[in-house]
Amino acid sequence: TEAVNINRFTEAQSTGAKTVAVGCPFCAQMLNDANDQAGSPMEVKDVAELVVEAMVNQPVAAD
Repeated sequence: TEAVNINRFTEAQSTGAKTVAVGCPFCAQMLNDANDQAGSPMEVKDVAELVVEAMVNQPVAAD
C-alpha cells in the first residue's frame, strides 16, 4: 500500500503545477516530505503565503 503522502504528492505532481497551495499545516508537512523524498522542484505553499506574495507584488495607488 502506498503511503498517503506519496499518493497525494503523485496526484499533485501529475497536474504539472509548479506550486501547490495547501490550507493545512499537516498537509504542507506531508507534501513537503514527499516532495523532498522525490527531489522535486515543486513548491508547497500555504494559501496565506500566496496571498501575501500577491499583495506585495501589487503596485500601490497614489492618492
